[in-house]
Amino acid sequence: YWRDAALGHAHPFWMDRTAESETAAQRDAVRAAFEQIRSAPALRMAPHPDVRVQEGPAVSGSEIVLEHRLVRPGEAAGVRYLYDVDLVALVRLAPHHASVPGLFEAYNRSSPPVGLPEFLTALATAIAQQWLRWCDKY
Repeated sequence: YWRDAALGHAHPFWMDRTAESETAAQRDAVRAAFEQIRSAPALRMAPHPDVRVQEGPAVSGSEIVLEHRLVRPGEAAGVRYLYDVDLVALVRLAPHHASVPGLFEAYNRSSPPVGLPEFLTALATAIAQQWLRWCDKY
């Protein structure tokens, strides 16, 4: 509704509500992905075929450095961290683990440890944002 109004009436009132609506839709997608993770008998994940790991700029201390980032076609910057979870590491590890506890443990052994709530939120967001996808085979 908000998006339709914004298309017909280019006014900040409608444009602001379109942004809020997309944020709500993103939250709903993350919740749905979390429920899918919670109810699945096993994790069966793979990186989405459109997602690539490429070097991109990042700030480290007082320097600009290149780091690996998840990038989709048409995106310039990509993403690396979400809730202190290294998404590049998460996407690389996910296909090799059939359970959330196994994936969580492997992640915390190979990367700076994070809490379970942050990890689960990042995992659900990775599915909602289609950085990871469910697949039929391990």
